[in-house]
Amino acid sequence: MTRSLNRSCYYEMLGLKYRTNKKKNRKRILVLFCLLLVFPILFLRIWFLSKAVESAYETNLLMTKKESLEEENKKLLIEIAKLKSPERISKIAVTDLNMIRPSKVEVVVLGK
Repeated sequence: MTRSLNRSCYYEMLGLKYRTNKKKNRKRILVLFCLLLVFPILFLRIWFLSKAVESAYETNLLMTKKESLEEENKKLLIEIAKLKSPERISKIAVTDLNMIRPSKVEVVVLGK
């Protein structure tokens, strides 16, 4: 501050007017404004966009996994249906376990 007073006194002695450079001050304020406000906003925008891309990538991976699990589920349902079929059970009972179909006379009723 003393420096500006010395300059203004010096200019007065020479008969000149001491002018502050308002345009430079405005530019400095604008630059400071950009640094303090605009750049953080841009940084946040880039950060949000990167999170959106990351979320889209993760969603794509999960959708692929879901489709794979649905396909596996269909295969397992078909296998369950094959294993539960009465023809298959009857064939295993007769061939592997040596069972025979009972005749009407061979039915035994158990007491209560």
